[in-house]
Amino acid sequence: MAVDHEARAASISHVLVDNVCGAHQATEHLLRHGRRRIGCIAGQLGLRTITDRVTGWRTALEAAGLRAGSGSGGRTGWQARPAAAPLLHGSYGRLEGYRAALALLAHDRLVDALFVTSDEQVAGVLRAAHELGIRIPGDLAVVSLDGTTGSASTLSTMRRLVEQLARTAMVRLTG
Repeated sequence: MAVDHEARAASISHVLVDNVCGAHQATEHLLRHGRRRIGCIAGQLGLRTITDRVTGWRTALEAAGLRAGSGSGGRTGWQARPAAAPLLHGSYGRLEGYRAALALLAHDRLVDALFVTSDEQVAGVLRAAHELGIRIPGDLAVVSLDGTTGSASTLSTMRRLVEQLARTAMVRLTG
């Protein structure tokens, strides 16, 4: 039984978080609070978790009539579509979150919110915003999809409900 990881072999069961739905709900939260230029700092390209979270961010923006960037150009992916909300990919670490936020926020001061795919990245985002004199949540709202114990008090986060995942896995194993 794989928990929060997709099993590659058909013979292995798995229990997954609905990352598309979680990211969509997190982005809708920002939209309900009046945010309209919502960027995304995401993890590595090619990971299913990241693809799903970016899809949720993108579909929430599109449902609100807003455009999402492709991010296909890596750190500078938003420059090809300046009217679109910026999307940057990197690793899950604090340093990468910091670097991505510095690049994004220095380039696009119209961003009024960020959906960040992990709380580890958020720690770097918060540091970058502080260094740039950007107030959170006043100037920039930040929401994440992890809910780890290290989440900052100024951060809205969608918790992955690890205990619920474990219970569901146990029911499947013993059922």
